[in-house]
Amino acid sequence: MFGLLFFGTLYLQRVLRYGSLQAGIGFVPIAAVIAAVSLGLSTRLLTRFGHRAILLLGLGLIVGAFVMLSFVRVNGVYLVDFLPAGLVMGLGFGLAAPAIMGLGMTAVTPAESGIASGLLNTTQQIGGAIGLAALSTFAGARTNGLSAAGKTEAESLVGGYHVAFLAAAGFALTALIIGAGLLKATPSTGAEQRGGAPSEQDASVS
Repeated sequence: MFGLLFFGTLYLQRVLRYGSLQAGIGFVPIAAVIAAVSLGLSTRLLTRFGHRAILLLGLGLIVGAFVMLSFVRVNGVYLVDFLPAGLVMGLGFGLAAPAIMGLGMTAVTPAESGIASGLLNTTQQIGGAIGLAALSTFAGARTNGLSAAGKTEAESLVGGYHVAFLAAAGFALTALIIGAGLLKATPSTGAEQRGGAPSEQDASVS
């Protein structure tokens, strides 16, 4: 999401020439999808399919959204080049965020829940900052290279954004592969079906 918010805003403002208010309004549908999914749909899906499956689905959608964004055009149209990918991103993030939070919290005792929650949120912010710094480096190098080759400012910028979006897709794909390999498929309804609290085996993830 950091990559979408940062480079998506730059694309809307510096390439499509949106004003600040227009660019902000352009993200409203994405925010609405995230809210609708994370506050409503995700709970039912997590209960039915478990946190691991929904996390992997969410990450898959995020990968797809970044790949879609890597095709944005210099003379792009918001409804074609940006919004569809943004809605897919909102759906993926709305599914992945509650799932990863649930996975992180199920392996700790109630007394440790506050610390675990704080660590999760801190890690997300630090990871987002480091990831954005890396993406900005990739994008900047590509933009400078295209500019030196005689491309227009818009062409150079879009070329840099393409690299950033593809790199972000690679990061998300790496997370998906790691999650598929390391997380155990433990349905979130298992403890409720037994009528008791989750055991250490149910709550653990390796």
